[in-house]
Amino acid sequence: MTAKKRSRGKGQRPQQARTSAASERATVGRALESPPRPGLFGGLFGRRSTGPSALGRLTTALGRGFLAAGGSLPILLVSFVALFGEWAVPIAMGTRTTPRFLVTAMALPPIGSAIDYQSAQALGGTAGIVVGFALLVLRAFVVAVLAGLIIGVLEGGRASLRDARRGLRAVPFVVAINVVGLSALLVGGSLLQVLGFGLQFLGNVMLITALLHFLGFVPAIAVRERLGLIDTLRRSRAAASLAGGQQFTFCLLYVVALLFVLPLLGTLNESGGLITANPSVSAWLYGMVATYVNVSFLAALSYRWMAAEPYLATQPVRRRAR
Repeated sequence: MTAKKRSRGKGQRPQQARTSAASERATVGRALESPPRPGLFGGLFGRRSTGPSALGRLTTALGRGFLAAGGSLPILLVSFVALFGEWAVPIAMGTRTTPRFLVTAMALPPIGSAIDYQSAQALGGTAGIVVGFALLVLRAFVVAVLAGLIIGVLEGGRASLRDARRGLRAVPFVVAINVVGLSALLVGGSLLQVLGFGLQFLGNVMLITALLHFLGFVPAIAVRERLGLIDTLRRSRAAASLAGGQQFTFCLLYVVALLFVLPLLGTLNESGGLITANPSVSAWLYGMVATYVNVSFLAALSYRWMAAEPYLATQPVRRRAR
C-alpha cells in the first residue's frame, strides 16, 4: 500500500467515527422520544411510565391522608359538625331518610353533589332547584375549608383558623366542579339507560370514577395556587396524567369503598334500613367512621397533588410561611 493510500485511509477514519457517533445519538434520541406504554386504562387517563410514579405509592398517600385527618382535632371537628348538618338539613326540609345516608353524607364531589340534588328533589319545582343549589354551595364551603386545614397539616404545621381562611378561596372552584360533576352525572345517566340496568350501573360507577380522576385535585390546587378556573382544571388533569392508570385506580378504590364496602358494613347496624329522624348511637358512630374515611381520601388527594406539584410548577413551589 502506498503512502498516498495510507494517508487517504487515515483521513476517512475520523469521518466514519463521527458518522457512527451521530447514528448512536439518533438511536438513543428515538428511544427517549418514543411514547411510553399505555397504562391499565389506556391513553384516556394518561400513560404509564416505565419507572416509579411521580405521585408516589398509593399506600403512602392513603397512609398520609388517614394520619393527617385523624391526627388533627380541627379537621375532625369540622367534619363531624358538617355530618350533623348534612343530616339536619334534609330533616328540616321534611325529608325522612335512613341512617345509611350518614355513610355517604360527606362524600367527595361529584358523589356529594348528586346526594344534594336528590335531597332537594323532595321539594320539587323552583324550590327544589334553589335549595339544591344552596346545598351545593354549602358542601363546597365545607370541602374548601377542609382542604385548607388538610393542606396546612401536610405542609408541616397544625390546622388553624388561618388555614381555614386560606381554604375559603377554593369555594368558587369547588362549586364549579360540583356543577360540572352533577351535570355530567345527569346527562351521562340518561344516556346510559339504553344499556340496561347492569351496564348502566357499571357505566355510572366508571363515570363517577372518571370525574373524580380529572377533578379530584382541584380543591388542593385552588388552596395552594392562585390560578383561574381553566388553568386549575388543566393542572388537575395534568397531575392525574402523571400517574396514568394508577390515579384512576386510586379513584376507583374510593368509589368502591364508598358505594359498596362502607354501606355493606353499615347493614350490620340494626337501624340501618329504618326510616327515622333519630338514628341510634351506633348509627351515628358508624357515620362518623365513614366521614373520617371520606375526609382521609380528600387528604390523600391533597398529598398526591403536593407530590405532583414540583413536576408541573411554572415557578418555585410555595411553602408554608414560618
